[in-house]
Formats: sequence, C-alpha cells, structure tokens
Amino acid sequence: MEEFTTALEQSGVSQQTFRDFVVTQLTWRDLIRARYGAQVTISDAEIDRELGRSGAGSGIRVLLSEIIIPAPPQEAARVNALADRIAQSKSEAEFSRYAQQYSATASRGRGGRMPWTPLEKLPPSLAPILLALAPGEVTSPLPIPNAVALFQLRGIEETGAPAKSYSEIEYAAYYIPGGRSEAALNEAARVRSEVDTCNDLYAVAQGQPESVLDRGAKKPAEIPQDIAIELAKLDPGESSTALTRASGQTLVFLMLCKRTAEANAEVSREAVVSSLRQRKLQGYADQLTEQLRADARIIMK
Repeated sequence: MEEFTTALEQSGVSQQTFRDFVVTQLTWRDLIRARYGAQVTISDAEIDRELGRSGAGSGIRVLLSEIIIPAPPQEAARVNALADRIAQSKSEAEFSRYAQQYSATASRGRGGRMPWTPLEKLPPSLAPILLALAPGEVTSPLPIPNAVALFQLRGIEETGAPAKSYSEIEYAAYYIPGGRSEAALNEAARVRSEVDTCNDLYAVAQGQPESVLDRGAKKPAEIPQDIAIELAKLDPGESSTALTRASGQTLVFLMLCKRTAEANAEVSREAVVSSLRQRKLQGYADQLTEQLRADARIIMK
C-alpha cells in the first residue's frame, strides 16, 4: 500500500483522489445494477451463439453449387451413371441445369447455387477435395446414404476473418415415413411451421416411438457426411429436408441445435451468462453516461 501510494504521489495523484475515484466507481456500478439489473435477460439462444464464437488464424470461404440426387438401391446404377455425366460439366450454366432437373436440395430453384460458406463449416473430409479444385471444376460423385452428391467450385477466397473450429455440433433428426412423397414433404412443412428450436421437436414427437426423434452432439469428424453437408448450410434453429433414410422410405427433418467453438469447450454456461450480463449492463451504463452528458449545463462565469 505504501509503495502504491508513493507511486501515485510521484505521478501527482493524492491518496484521497484515488480513494474518491474508487468510491465513485463502486457507487456507479451499484446504481447501474439497481436501475437496469431487472431489465437484463439472457436467453438460451444468446448463450449458444456466444459458445459458438471463437477464432484464430485466417479463414477461407468457398462459393459452391451443389447437386444431391436421391439414390435408393433399386435406382443406384442409373443415378451413378447420371452423376458421372454431371461430373463432366464444363460450365456453371450446365451444372446449374442439372441441379434444377435432378437435385433434391432446397437450392435446386437457384440452380444449386449456395452462398459463400466458411470452409470450417463443411465436413472435414470434404475440405481437401474442394481445395484441390479450380473454379469451375466439379467433384467426382460422392456417395452418401441413399444419395449421390456433387459440388462445383465457383469461387474461393481468404477472408482475413478468424477461422473457427468446433468441438461439437448438436443437431436433431425427426424421421417422417413416406420418403420424398408429397404427403411426407407436407408433414415436414407442418413441422417446420410449429418449431423454432430443437426443444420444440419433443412436442412434435410426443406419443410416438422414441426412434422417430434422434438428438445428440458429436464432434465434426464423427457426423455422417450427408448430415454434415446439410448442417453446413444451417444456422441454429434452421432445418433441412434434403435427406432420407431406410432406402429412401423415410424423410429426415434435420435441425441444427447449436455449434460449440473449440475454444469454448470447457466454458460453463454460467460463466457465459455472467459475461453477457456484464456486457449488457455496460451498454446501459454507456447510454446513461451519454444522456447525463447531453443534459449537463456548464455555465461560465
């Protein structure tokens, strides 16, 4: 203490001035908590978003077009021959026409065109395949359960933004009988209209066998490739109906629950809540400071 106060005095700051500063800061903190504490709420979605943030290094993103063709066992030979032909596409326009005609994904209406996608969101096994392509080139047909996937690289760039790595990805799969029939797709649309989060799927599956809903968290490398491809397109709460199971007889309503950044793997939700609360209170404090500064009247005599 003596050493500290001596250093302050040598800098022209008295001990009493420092004490007054500390008292002011503590009083201000108590005022902000008392005035705004009840207004600060932290949702599960905010916690999940915070846990999904991290970064180090420089990120790469890719601009892709996709085609995923359903391939039930009885049609596997025909689909494989078609996929080999698509893989020879010489232009974006040609690949786009194939996507509009054959793809089962939601992007077929856009000619299979996907938005810019961070490379780390894609399946780890897909990254080296894409990095080996030149713009305009198409991957070889990639077999996935009950389907074949192809990707065309339209662009690649280094973003300069931090690259993220994820320790685990949580998702839910709700299984609907009927494959890609009109009835099954209509049921999927009904489910989509009733759910906002993965937790809502429990109400949808209530009264049905436990096997209709599969939810869990896995490391990125442990996720089946077809599911990982679809999850790469989704933000938490979004869903996909591009996949099937049981030889095409079951439609998969796939929903992304959350991603956990590798850097936050050991961070507790309680610690995140505390950090978010302090951040929001600081925002209120800054607003009040600006308001007080704007209301202040200084009279020169």
